[in-house]
Amino acid sequence: METYTGGPYNRSNLFLVRVWLRNNGSADLDSSKAKWCGSIRRIVDGEAHQFSDWQGLVDLLEAMVSNTDVQQ
Repeated sequence: METYTGGPYNRSNLFLVRVWLRNNGSADLDSSKAKWCGSIRRIVDGEAHQFSDWQGLVDLLEAMVSNTDVQQ
C-alpha cells in the first residue's frame, strides 16, 4: 500500500473561518450597505485575523499558508 507523504507540502493547516453579514443597522439584508466580514484562526498555533471582504479572506489565507507575516 502506498503512503501519502503530503506531496510538495510538508505541513498542513487547519483553519476556523467565521463569516457574518454586517448590515450597518439596516433591517434589509439586501441593502447595498450590507457587507460580509469575519475572522480566521489557524487552529494549530492560534494565529487569528479579521477580514472585511472576500478578497481580504483570500489574502489572509494565502499569507497564513505561505507563512508570511500578516498585519492585523
